[in-house]
Amino acid sequence: MVTVIVGVKAAEGVVLAADGYQRDGYKVYDSARKLFTLKQQPQVAIAFYGRLCMRCPRCVPPGTLVADFDAMLPAVAAGGELTVEEVAGQLGRFLRDRWNGYRMPDGGLEMGVVVAGVDRAAEYGDVYALTIPSGATALRVAATNGGDFFIAAWQRKEYTEKIKELYGFPLDQMPIEAVGELAEALIEGTIVMDRLSNWEQSVGGTAEVVTITPGEGARWFRQKSHWVGSGKRSTGRGRSRKIRRPLADFCERLGRERRGV
Repeated sequence: MVTVIVGVKAAEGVVLAADGYQRDGYKVYDSARKLFTLKQQPQVAIAFYGRLCMRCPRCVPPGTLVADFDAMLPAVAAGGELTVEEVAGQLGRFLRDRWNGYRMPDGGLEMGVVVAGVDRAAEYGDVYALTIPSGATALRVAATNGGDFFIAAWQRKEYTEKIKELYGFPLDQMPIEAVGELAEALIEGTIVMDRLSNWEQSVGGTAEVVTITPGEGARWFRQKSHWVGSGKRSTGRGRSRKIRRPLADFCERLGRERRGV
């Protein structure tokens, strides 16, 4: 299954976002779960792309895999906080063992995983990427320009890469709410461009976004309505009427400064 994952590392924290597209034959559903948080390690979020389930022969979706993985982790509340690198490393070994245990066939589509989080003692957050089964060792994602901050995308990344070329986003200054809106806009822009293009649609659904900061840990900035316990749509902080639209305000101010207004 084709997916778009966006990860943003900024001064205030990191953001992870994903689309919700799922195809079953000719039918398309906004039902795929690709983005998750952890109860035991609430400073980390995980996103999946590529092969979204393991079959043995029944389908074992990422939600089940993440729940099983989360259950085996030590709890931060009990003094068992892990670093983001440690969580990513343990997740890679866990998924590789499950892959081998289910006797998944060699070749074909692999399972891609992106792990983002903020360590308590670190100055900034981190993002790690791995693939199962060939690249189960988690690799730290770094800025291509040698700086501290970056925007990265996985699988359907053409739109994000083009936007990065056309616009400069001051990730060292943007509030985390603005970074969340930016990640959401990149997912939604990819979906629109994919839908309007002359090839078969491969991404879509509702964008989901998690922001991660040292003070708050992983929080849902945007989440699908039918996954919210109250049954109501989770609007996210960026859409609240009580809160300014930080990205719009920031970009407007930046534009005025550049025009000398």
